[in-house]
Amino acid sequence: MNAKDRASQNATKKGKKYAGNVKTARPTKPKVEGLTGYDELLSGYERGYTVTPSGMTFEIQAINPGMFLGIFGTPFMSLLIEKGATDQKSIDAITDNMTDEEKIELANEPILKGKVLDIICAGVISAKLVNKPQSECDPENKELSIIRLIEIGKLTSVSTPEDVKDDVTHLYKAIQELTKPEEIAKAAESFLKTYKEGTEGTTEDTSDSEGIPSDTESDTVPEDTE
Repeated sequence: MNAKDRASQNATKKGKKYAGNVKTARPTKPKVEGLTGYDELLSGYERGYTVTPSGMTFEIQAINPGMFLGIFGTPFMSLLIEKGATDQKSIDAITDNMTDEEKIELANEPILKGKVLDIICAGVISAKLVNKPQSECDPENKELSIIRLIEIGKLTSVSTPEDVKDDVTHLYKAIQELTKPEEIAKAAESFLKTYKEGTEGTTEDTSDSEGIPSDTESDTVPEDTE
């Protein structure tokens, strides 16, 4: 074996000997203190199941509390102001003391009813409910018109004093319960306070809905956590 071959052989032996000691350095991204993560972003997001008075079971989710403030741009706001509501406690007292006839009359107000249906469509996730005519729904996405479902009796709606416990009211209240009622209450109190301060001392007629802010914009609730 000549000198060249011996040198090559020795080099191979040394390479094998030290190969296990070689460490490859890979650059890593530095950790950021206080980095917002998955759990924090989904905090407060709740899901659940509810059975309606007619026997249907729906999976529902919490929605943006701001969606409920849209109701305060309806005749319901005028009613609260007229009856002297100033905070959530007085709001609850007013609604608890309303007669069945008053509740039904209020529920049948087109603007208020539309806001309630929007909330149900956003909160129900086991079916693709949309607040528009069935003729405008996308069959490929299996969209179902909540308007149509009410019209044909698939979803019961308030119609008589004896029929207060209906599917629509039940779904609305169930979604409300998942959506941090205390946060909705805080928003309602803040809205009433701001509205009262803005109308005090004016001579303008505030009995109608003029000057009442339009409903609050809200984003889609985060995806399923499972």
